[in-house]
Amino acid sequence: MPPALARADDGHMRNHPHETERAVEKVHELEHIADVGDSPKTPLILIGEVWVVCSAVVLVILALSLIAYRLAA
Repeated sequence: MPPALARADDGHMRNHPHETERAVEKVHELEHIADVGDSPKTPLILIGEVWVVCSAVVLVILALSLIAYRLAA
């Protein structure tokens, strides 16, 4: 075996069967969630989205009010 391949194959690159089974189960679980469209994380995602949108609106209003104040002065 060439030295470069011997260094790359130090045991970390091997496929472990128990990890493969968990990965397959996780993929099936994620496919089911994608098909159904519902997840336990959905409320948190929606709350985060509302927070981002509200923050953007507040920043725009603040910027417009500061511009109006500068123009009025």
